[in-house]
Amino acid sequence: MGIEHVTWALRRVRGIDTAAKMVLISLSNFADAAGLCWPSVSTICADTGLSEATVKRRLADLVKLGAMTKHERAGEGRRQKSNIYALDIAWMGPPEPEAGISGKSADCVIMDDIGIVGDAEGDADGVHSEPHQGAQAEPDGALCEPHRGLTVSPPLSLNRQFDPSGKGEEEARALETIFQKIVKIANPGPTESLQRGRLALGALSADEIEQAVKHAPAFFAAIDAERRKRPSIATYLTERRWEAVARQATMKPTERTGGKFFVRKDTDAWLAWCRFEGKDPDRRFSVFSALHKAHGAYFDSLFPPKQGGNSEDAA
Repeated sequence: MGIEHVTWALRRVRGIDTAAKMVLISLSNFADAAGLCWPSVSTICADTGLSEATVKRRLADLVKLGAMTKHERAGEGRRQKSNIYALDIAWMGPPEPEAGISGKSADCVIMDDIGIVGDAEGDADGVHSEPHQGAQAEPDGALCEPHRGLTVSPPLSLNRQFDPSGKGEEEARALETIFQKIVKIANPGPTESLQRGRLALGALSADEIEQAVKHAPAFFAAIDAERRKRPSIATYLTERRWEAVARQATMKPTERTGGKFFVRKDTDAWLAWCRFEGKDPDRRFSVFSALHKAHGAYFDSLFPPKQGGNSEDAA
C-alpha cells in the first residue's frame, strides 16, 4: 500500500459520490508504489460493503473520468483474471458538466444504481477499455501474483512527486485518530467491519467529519435510550445519520414541535403536569430527547394551566 495513493483518494479527490470514493479508496489500499493494483470485484465488495453491481459501475465510471486506466488480463478457459488499474494521483476530480462530460457519464457519478446488474467482472454496462499499449499478459498461472515481468506504461502524471514533505502520512494518521474517537463512542460489536467504517469516514469532507464526530455522542445515546440496535459506524457515516441531531441542535424550542415545550421527567414541571392529568409520575409515558439528553414529554406550556385557564410559562 502506497501512503501517497491512500492520501490522494482520501483527501484530494473531490466531486464524486460516496460509493465511487469508497471504491477509489479501496483500490488505493491495494496499490503499489507505481499506483498499480489488481483486486477482484469480490475483494472490493468485501472491502467496501457495496454490491457487486455498484462496484462494477463505479469502476467503469472512474476509468471514464480519468481517475485511472484499466488493463485487461486474459485468463485460462472460463477463468478470468482480475483487471489491473493504474491510479493517476494527479487527477483531483471530474470537471464541471459543461466542461465536456456527457450526460451519461455525469449521471453515472452522481446517481445511485440500485438494482443495476453488471456484466462480466472486468466490465460494466458492456464498456470495454482497450489495454494500454505497454501492457503485456502475465505468464500462465500468475493469477493475482505480484507483477513479475509485467510492463505497464502508466500515465506520465504517475511519475510526479506527490508529497515529499510526508504530509500525506500525517493526514492518514490524523484520520485514524478521528476514527478511533468514533469507535470509542459507537462501541461496535466484535463482528462489525471497521474497515468499512474507515472507508466511509475517508469519503467525507473535513466539515462532514467534524459534524459526524461532534454529534456522535448524542446520536448513539438516543439509540441506547430507545433500546434500539446501534447501527454500524459505516452506516452512521454513509447514511449521514448525524444530520438529524445537527438539525435539532440548530432549532429553537418552539420550532421543534410546533410551539410545544419539552418538560424533563422528575422535575417540578413534570410532577405538576402528572398531577394535572391524574397520572402516576413514574408511569406517565415519556420519550428520550437527543437534544436535551433526557427523558420527558412535550406539552403546550412549561407548567399546566391554572384553574383560571391560564398556564404558567415560567422558565
